[in-house]
Amino acid sequence: MAGSPKLLDDLRAMLKRSGSHTPVQVIVEERMACGVGACLGCVVFTGEGPVASCVAGPVFDLWAIAS
Repeated sequence: MAGSPKLLDDLRAMLKRSGSHTPVQVIVEERMACGVGACLGCVVFTGEGPVASCVAGPVFDLWAIAS
């Protein structure tokens, strides 16, 4: 699933309400200006801190992305 931060937050909330902690991979929709992580224009905040999605992604575990 690909989506905006709002869509990913809504999906996470829906899964939590249903009591599910199913593994879900999502594609983030961040703009990737340089493609090598130098400009930090595509930063995604995760449980491990901020990461450049062009280097570490764009596919992430839904539960690892900070809401």
